Amino acid sequence: MAINDYSFLSTTISSAYPQTGGSTISGTYFSFTITPTGGNPSEPSVIAADDFKIGNAAENPSGSNIWYAGNVDSTVEKVEFVDTGTPYDTLNTVEVRVYLFSGSTMPNSDLTVLVDVDYVAPTFGDDDDRSSSVGRPFCIRLYTPSSTTTCVNDGSTNAAYTGIASSAINTAYTVSSVNADGTSANPYCSSGFHEYKINGTVPEGQTTTIFGQSFIASSGYYFPDPGITASLTVDTQGLDFSGAYTLHHIITRNSNGQITTYRFEVNYTPPDPAIEDLNGTDAENIEKFCSLHHEMIYSNYTPVQVTSSNDGSEQMIQSVTVNGQTGVGSATDGFQGPTPLNAEGETRSIYVYGSDYAGYYLTVKQVTGGTTKTLAFAEPHPGQGLESSNTFTSGSTNSGVVQLNIVNPRAGRATYYPSGKPYAIDYAKQTSNSAENYDVRVAYHEYIVYFPPVTAVTYYDVFVTKSDSNESGNSDATMENVTTGYAISGTGSGATSTYPIRIYQYDDPEISIRPSTNAAANFEAIPAADTKTTIKANVRFTEDSTGTTGDAGHLAFDFDVQGAIGSKTLDVSRQPLASDFSVTSGGNGLVIYYESLTAAVVGSGDGNVVKITGNAFIEQTPVDDTVINILTQNFITAE
Repeated sequence: MAINDYSFLSTTISSAYPQTGGSTISGTYFSFTITPTGGNPSEPSVIAADDFKIGNAAENPSGSNIWYAGNVDSTVEKVEFVDTGTPYDTLNTVEVRVYLFSGSTMPNSDLTVLVDVDYVAPTFGDDDDRSSSVGRPFCIRLYTPSSTTTCVNDGSTNAAYTGIASSAINTAYTVSSVNADGTSANPYCSSGFHEYKINGTVPEGQTTTIFGQSFIASSGYYFPDPGITASLTVDTQGLDFSGAYTLHHIITRNSNGQITTYRFEVNYTPPDPAIEDLNGTDAENIEKFCSLHHEMIYSNYTPVQVTSSNDGSEQMIQSVTVNGQTGVGSATDGFQGPTPLNAEGETRSIYVYGSDYAGYYLTVKQVTGGTTKTLAFAEPHPGQGLESSNTFTSGSTNSGVVQLNIVNPRAGRATYYPSGKPYAIDYAKQTSNSAENYDVRVAYHEYIVYFPPVTAVTYYDVFVTKSDSNESGNSDATMENVTTGYAISGTGSGATSTYPIRIYQYDDPEISIRPSTNAAANFEAIPAADTKTTIKANVRFTEDSTGTTGDAGHLAFDFDVQGAIGSKTLDVSRQPLASDFSVTSGGNGLVIYYESLTAAVVGSGDGNVVKITGNAFIEQTPVDDTVINILTQNFITAE
């Protein structure tokens, strides 16, 4: 136990709790006692349960002195402070009850549990009373692995989940039941992820742990280093909450140094000043916050089975990422999967992590329409700024078999542009010779790849293929590639060509607006479309660049629609509406609105003209060419 250093307080462990190693820890809770010391008859030291809390924890319910998560060990579910007598009486002490998660297992040695208690000097009636805190809304969707291949109980096992004993979520706030909005609303259902929604209000001006989740490996399994990865998406709809969330990682290892429990705690500090909509009740503000669709999803969670032949030491490919991202992008949804590449070309880093001496080869495949090319890795890798020397070719090419941590394993440092290697940087696993600030617990390679400009929608598949061969030129028996396996699997993991990381690169879209009709004989001719081509795909304009005539998101249109000469006179039955505009092709991701719509009759008699004018303002650009028709039959008549 630990309590911050306050000289007038002392702590006493209530009693010992003998448990058998390997058994489930019994008992509802165990406790220790905080006692005031010192003082004098005229100014005695007195305390109450209200004076204590757990830092970065959430009190639920408010005023209960029951605190969830925060600065405690991963085995602790909650901590409760209880007065043993009358609060602030000279005889009062505070009992601290520590509750462990149900099913926690006693190790084969003494279990020490850290509970970091903070003391807050009592004040009464001033502005810092807990009851006067301003509530700020939060809402986040959590996508956590399902035991079946989809989040619907389809009866088939999710192989990536095998070896996970539990993945309990704990929070002091409201958490929905699994897939509460229906499996159709869960975008990751088919990839084997359940959806939970966690929401509530937190105090303004402080950091609060909003939820925690502990992944516990089954007996005979462990999670490969560097451990489970969590990806947060909290920059949505033009509001960036990236600085408001922090992730706290708590890792428990067995005697062999293998990860057996990986716990995440998510902390939230409301932005100051507020950027969310607070014009409503707490319930209304939470609902509006939920519409921002903040989300967190896991990767690299597949446990490794300990077998008699490898005892957990099999050489493994443990993670593949592109700029730290995994997943599968979409041809029609620019917000799915890894961040799309710039149409004008972009350089990104591909990282491959794994055990010492594990062997693999890397493939980067480019697909544009019906044309497939692969990256022709240069050896050695081009120098910094010359990555375009790694070109894409119509042949079937890859990096060739390489091994991790064979360049300079004793020095334990990074080697930049090593001679004869297709990767740019070799990050050796840290050793006693490593620099103090060199923190690399799992060796990895970094490939710096230039993705060239495109004029058509293109995607890239990035994946590794394991190999049991040694890298060409490696004859050192101490760096033998005995056998290599995958510690990653599933859609978008980058393990094999079946599960590549897929990144899209959208060309600049063309948006066109033109009149249309379902009775062409009524018109002399339909005018050509007004178009906009000076925009990038998948861009959400800010208020400074749309909604104003002449800005980047503005498209003005002006059409003269003429009646058939000698037979048709045109008239207007009403003014055009936004509902008269219909996307007939493309438009994926497009958000657009229309203003100043008018239709005016010019001239009389057969062959006269109806002038249609207005402004379109693009709020979110599409990922593809888009054609928008103005349905003139809705408001123009012909006699």
